[in-house]
Amino acid sequence: GRLRPHREDRVLMDDATFHNRVLPSADPVLILFTAPWCGPSIFMREDTEIAMESLPENVVLAEVDIETCPKATQTMAVKGTPGLALVQAGKPLASMVGTLTPEQIVAWVDKTLNPPPPKAKKKKKAD
Repeated sequence: GRLRPHREDRVLMDDATFHNRVLPSADPVLILFTAPWCGPSIFMREDTEIAMESLPENVVLAEVDIETCPKATQTMAVKGTPGLALVQAGKPLASMVGTLTPEQIVAWVDKTLNPPPPKAKKKKKAD
C-alpha cells in the first residue's frame, strides 16, 4: 500500500505504517482500499489520484492493499474493494464501497469535511 502527502512521493503502506501514521494523522486521510485481483481497483486508483489534485492541500492519500494489510483492513471494517474511507485523528469520518469518478470523489470528501449546517425546524404558526 501507499501513503502520500498531497502531491508528493508515496511511502510504502503496511499495517505498522497504517497504525502509526494514518490513524493518528491530524490531517484528513483519504484511504483507498484495493486488491490485486480487483480490476475496478486499478481505475479507482487512477481516479483517486486525479481527484487529489483538486482536494485541499492538507488531505493525505493512503492506499491499502487488503491482502498485505490485514490489520488495517480489519480496523477499518472494509466491506469490499475498491473502497474509500476518510479518517482524521483516529476517527473514521465516512466510508464507501464501489467506484466513483474523480469529481464524485472530490464532492464526497468535500461533503464529509464540510457538512452542510443542519436545517432549522420550521415553527408551526399558532392560530
